[in-house]
Amino acid sequence: MTSYKSAKEAFVSDGAGSSVWLVNSISLVAVSSFALYASLASRFPVHPALETAILVAPLLLSITSLAGWSGTLNLLLLAATAGVCWRWPKEKSPQEKEEEERRRRKRKAQKWRDSDDEESEEDEPTPRGYPRPPSPLPVSRPSSPQRPSPPSHQPSSPSLLVPTSPDSPNHRLGPPPPQRTPPPTPTKSFLTTYRASMMLVTCLAILAVDFPAFPRALGKTESWGTSLMDMGVGSFVFSMGLVSARPFLRVDLQRKPLRSELINKAKKCAPVLALGLIRVWAVKGVEYPEHVTEYGVHWNFFFTLGLLPIAAVLIAPVQKMLNIQFSLLGLVLSCMHQMILSSTTLQPWALTNSRDSSSLISENKEGLVSFPGYLSIFLIGLDAGLYILPADPYLAFRSNRRRPSKKTDKRDKLAMILLSYAILWWTALGVVYLAQGEVSRRLANLPYVLWTTAFNMTFLLLFLLPDLSFFPNSPSSPVATPRIFQAINANALPVFLIANLLTGLVNMSMQTMYASDGSALVVLGLYAAAVLGAAWALRKRRLKL
Repeated sequence: MTSYKSAKEAFVSDGAGSSVWLVNSISLVAVSSFALYASLASRFPVHPALETAILVAPLLLSITSLAGWSGTLNLLLLAATAGVCWRWPKEKSPQEKEEEERRRRKRKAQKWRDSDDEESEEDEPTPRGYPRPPSPLPVSRPSSPQRPSPPSHQPSSPSLLVPTSPDSPNHRLGPPPPQRTPPPTPTKSFLTTYRASMMLVTCLAILAVDFPAFPRALGKTESWGTSLMDMGVGSFVFSMGLVSARPFLRVDLQRKPLRSELINKAKKCAPVLALGLIRVWAVKGVEYPEHVTEYGVHWNFFFTLGLLPIAAVLIAPVQKMLNIQFSLLGLVLSCMHQMILSSTTLQPWALTNSRDSSSLISENKEGLVSFPGYLSIFLIGLDAGLYILPADPYLAFRSNRRRPSKKTDKRDKLAMILLSYAILWWTALGVVYLAQGEVSRRLANLPYVLWTTAFNMTFLLLFLLPDLSFFPNSPSSPVATPRIFQAINANALPVFLIANLLTGLVNMSMQTMYASDGSALVVLGLYAAAVLGAAWALRKRRLKL
């Protein structure tokens, strides 16, 4: 067992990584698969078995036997999508026709109102066929000369001056009744698909990396370089930061004292930190093969996930004091982190394999040194969530959030925002790269933060495009989101935990590094079925960890 453990650790170590283009090409398979699903779901009911085959099988093949043919696989999936669109042209549903007619009438009425305002400021009779929407202001009817108005202290009709309730249709005095504010974070199908696809690729990769069928170039790099699994770690943190923006979008948000917020967040993160401790105990207890230079001797990814929200609470007062966006704060933090790495001995110390066994800091230096970088990614993801989560991308930056928006579907505006940010972050990465800045997941340095942010902004946009193309009038259509993705997204962290447990069971039951490619695909297929089955079984129960 000891010899196999050493061989396995050597098998997963010293990764040199791959190109950014290969990472993008393999990740694009998830978008192409979703585009094929969307083209079918917008026309026909899709059976769950076909849905799973379209969304899961290409991903599994793209990280194993077809990793070198990811570009061809993308072309085949997009060609199939185009074939569906050509063979079965989409007809507008009755709901879409009704929505289009409603919009046409609304534009016609608005055009008449605009022209009416230009001609005269006085009220004129409403022409037939053009119903004027009721005014939100109090309606006052002109008094008839034959019936003079009664004195103010002697109301002629209680229905006009003494309404029985604020919701009464005859209510005329006082402020208008308060309107119920719509939920600031409606369900968005493309966001669910993005998060679930990221989780699915991560779950598949954590076991696939133990088989020779998984190209070594896609595994985590040792010190420098880019790879698919390096991006998976950063994307997980970015996604977690994105959904953490929900509390900041609440209209009635009231800041609690820092101590109360810290205690509350620590209670929520305690289960995740407990999972990190359990993982340390389990790995050390059974002599499970581990890659020490990933995070350290005792540190693991669960500790990073559990401490990030707590650190964000501690840094939130700085953001409030400086009155800057979270993305700028994250960028400043990453730049400061990079300056310390480059100007001190921290970087050489973190990358050397020698450790002081009597010091917990030295034994877990990778996890500690990389933490500021992951915090930067978390903060930038949080800022992205302020644009992506609400129906109105600029809701978080409006002075009056209670004012209802006339246009409920603003995905086109969101697409322009994501495109602008993607260009901005890729440009920043290019500038840093030209300045000889190398990406290091082990350090979570500035180039790694920029790469992770640019990648996720781009793929959020790419997942939004099929959503806009195939469901133009339904920003949260039930069929727009695959059912299996809804199940994964409902319990993302429990699903990730189940995947980790199954990965451990597979590695303890067989010597994965000696398995043939055929055997690896069979095992990975059964593993994927088990993970998806668990997600499906838990879909109606939102487990909080």
